Amino acid sequence: MAVKVSGTTVIDDSKNMLTDGYVRAATYKGKTQTIATGSGSKSVNLSIGDNVIMTLNGNTTFTITNLLSSYVNTVTFKLTYSGGAYSVTWPTGTTWHRSVTPTSFSGGTAIYVLETYDNGTSWHGIEVWRSWS
Repeated sequence: MAVKVSGTTVIDDSKNMLTDGYVRAATYKGKTQTIATGSGSKSVNLSIGDNVIMTLNGNTTFTITNLLSSYVNTVTFKLTYSGGAYSVTWPTGTTWHRSVTPTSFSGGTAIYVLETYDNGTSWHGIEVWRSWS
């Protein structure tokens, strides 16, 4: 017997969970993805997790993929700056709290939160924590 939520099948007759937006949101919310130490272009795949941990060793550009359409998408970044004041380029359309883009720094960790209400056309960002080594 299939299980339905609001008329949408979420578990089929073979007991397989289907990955519509609602189930996927519940499955991946709060899950961490670690991106290997590095730099350059990095893709954050929200189907893997919405919390990113990475050590930067050079300038880095982030893109975000697999957003849930018609949902608020939030991504948390915990970035460690290893040995240099590397620049970070955020997704196109990112604006920052009080119009203050976070500055890079050498040797430490920062936590940033980005959120979109329009499927990634615009992102609202805030730096929520920073420590220096």
